Amino acid sequence: MTEAQPPAIKFGPFWLMPGITRGNALALFYAGFVNILMITFLNFLQPYLLNDVLMIPADRQGSLTGALSTLQEAIALVLLGVVGAASDRAGRRNLCALGFVLQAVALALVPVAGAELQLFLFRAIFAAGVATASVTIMGAFQDYPQEVSRGKWSGVNSIATSIAILILSLVGVRLPQFFQSAGADPVWAGRLSFWTAAAVALTAAVVVRTGFHRGFASATAHRASVLRNLAGAARAGRDNPRLALAYLCAFASRAT
Repeated sequence: MTEAQPPAIKFGPFWLMPGITRGNALALFYAGFVNILMITFLNFLQPYLLNDVLMIPADRQGSLTGALSTLQEAIALVLLGVVGAASDRAGRRNLCALGFVLQAVALALVPVAGAELQLFLFRAIFAAGVATASVTIMGAFQDYPQEVSRGKWSGVNSIATSIAILILSLVGVRLPQFFQSAGADPVWAGRLSFWTAAAVALTAAVVVRTGFHRGFASATAHRASVLRNLAGAARAGRDNPRLALAYLCAFASRAT
């Protein structure tokens, strides 16, 4: 059985890597929780946004929704590897905070879009924010626990993700109705709902900026350029069939 590596701190049932604090771990779990909330929020409330806020004709909504989703996935596929390599070099903290800021900006602007072109632009900003936050959070989830706690750590993260989706489905999707019951018309109820989500994303940026570990994944990755880190990841996949399979599975999972 793998033993914990001293010196280290225990956070509940988890052994953390040396230098990682309980505050770092709490900030990371919070960031992962909010990131899932933001992704799910936009997906769940997009029908309300198109119908009641932006008043897109019904015969345009299907093709528009598909085009917006395609744009987001294309941006994610382009950015995930680049951001991952950059975060190895620059650290997770600042990039993750930037990701949440981009999400907040997009969520604040989407409900006041005046044309479909603006909607695509704001969705592109959101996609960049999601990709940046997601890959840095995934990287930090690998950095923080010791090997002896990695299984439990991954399990608790999966539970937190499920709870975030449950909360959004029970509470978040009812925000427009809540604001309407307080006297707002459907347009303003939608705007206030999206602005509430933007405030949550901005809060997460502050938590990440102050609570994430300030170091790097490794001294070697920090010294290497982004292109060199990308090339190293490609070589690792070429030399390790299991890692290559993981790459392919991650690519395929973008469609789910």
